[in-house]
Amino acid sequence: MNSALLGISAALAWGAHDFIGRFTSRRTGALVTTCGLVISGLVLLTVYSVGSARGWPDAGDAMLLCVLAGVSYALATLSLFAAYRIGSMSVVSPIAGSYPAVAVVFALIGGARPSVVAWLAIAAVIIGTLLVSMAGKTHEAQGHIESGKLPLVLALSGATALFFATSLLAGQAAAGSADEIDVTWFARLFALAALVPFFAVKGLRGSAPLSLWPALGLMGLLDTIAMLAVFAAGKLAFPEMAIVLGGSFGAVVTILARVFLKEPVSPSQWFGIALICCGAGVLSAGY
Repeated sequence: MNSALLGISAALAWGAHDFIGRFTSRRTGALVTTCGLVISGLVLLTVYSVGSARGWPDAGDAMLLCVLAGVSYALATLSLFAAYRIGSMSVVSPIAGSYPAVAVVFALIGGARPSVVAWLAIAAVIIGTLLVSMAGKTHEAQGHIESGKLPLVLALSGATALFFATSLLAGQAAAGSADEIDVTWFARLFALAALVPFFAVKGLRGSAPLSLWPALGLMGLLDTIAMLAVFAAGKLAFPEMAIVLGGSFGAVVTILARVFLKEPVSPSQWFGIALICCGAGVLSAGY
């Protein structure tokens, strides 16, 4: 197994996960959907750990990184499903998948000095994001985005990229000194804890109908597989490949939305998606 294959596996799993989540979030809301898939993923990992006699999960000195990974994951997922609930998948997903560029911003804050190639890649991601964002006006006019909600959709998509980059970077760092299954388990636990205040604000209202739990369970399984794949790459050569290829889930979701939901995807939007993927790939390769 190599980092590239793990990244491709993550992209396919997240693509299917997001496509299902679009329907569940519109029926039950972003918070209930997020909570349901976090719980299902946590249960699956617990059953696996107990059934395989691995012992109780232990992240050791990486616990603080697990906290950061889990809380960021909860916020990223909430933002993503809130955007899907009111917006179109082929606009939201490519922007959310631009998270490798956010990782470079973190590096800049830390004092890194990108090369000319890296600056060109950053420009490609920015231009691609603008092209995808501009397509939102067409989607809004055709009813794929709720009227007047385009700015909120774009803001939520950007927030998803920010929090998702934070979660994956923290998770990979934690997996460098702990088992990726343990890291994912604790990240899910802290993600669930991070959701409690949101339910408290709602007065603990909201639940998923029994008929939706199979879908939420499948989402939890797909998401867990994807996160394990990316975290596991933290112990392999070129772990950044898993992050960037995993980010191509935006293209997977766009294709699914075009085929099954008939969402419009213009040539300029496809070009924007290609720019985001290529720019993110160059940035993740460390140029």
